[in-house]
Amino acid sequence: MSPVPAFSRRAFTPELLTGLFLPAESADIPLDAPLPNAPVPNATLPLPTGGVTLFYGLSASRLMGQALQRAQRQGWRCIGARAHAAFAQVQAANDPLTLERLPHVEVLWLSKSYTSRPLAARVQAHLLRYLEEAGQPQAADPPPRFTQALKHPDLLPRLLQEPEFSHLRAVITTFPGLPATDGNRPAAQCLYVKDLSAIQTLQIDYGVSPEQAQAVFRLPTAEELAQPREALNPFRATLPKPSVVYVRVGPVG
Repeated sequence: MSPVPAFSRRAFTPELLTGLFLPAESADIPLDAPLPNAPVPNATLPLPTGGVTLFYGLSASRLMGQALQRAQRQGWRCIGARAHAAFAQVQAANDPLTLERLPHVEVLWLSKSYTSRPLAARVQAHLLRYLEEAGQPQAADPPPRFTQALKHPDLLPRLLQEPEFSHLRAVITTFPGLPATDGNRPAAQCLYVKDLSAIQTLQIDYGVSPEQAQAVFRLPTAEELAQPREALNPFRATLPKPSVVYVRVGPVG
């Protein structure tokens, strides 16, 4: 066996957010529900199957807050979930991953800050081939832009079946935003967890009583993950903008 290329590695224990949205008139609390995918603001993008897509990073709480506000305006309620995952080996943030080092990490960042140009080119080559085979040929952007990965996240499961990527347990990517008449739907950084054994704990943030919180969510089964999982997403609807009240400041009378 060839020696592991020298590079900085670390443990990675991200905190991940998602939520289950229900019509407000639903009286029953779901029990033993599969952990839902996060409500990605660009709801036109098909989410990858075979795993769970969850909000990750500094914007996760803000995105869940926006989803909750939109849900309330549509007469929905939300059960917010927080998942804690653990990965033993990822590269340091200041040391972009190379093809030689790829076999020795568990998570792939589709980001130019974390990924070398040759590795990004390998990802791009696979995705361009998938699109061409599907009758959707596309021009290649200079790596490491990850254009195809951002526009076609549903191709990630197939990418993770390729020999050089099959050992990976998760992928971090950004779902692009979407301009809309009721305000921009922002971009969302997400972690796609292929290996659900990486998820160590699930907890409920809000939406049910403490007594009910332990029985709401479970990890999805392999059969559930194999199919697209449709769920209410408050970003699917175009809503009227909130009323704006203009106050004129001046002398009274």
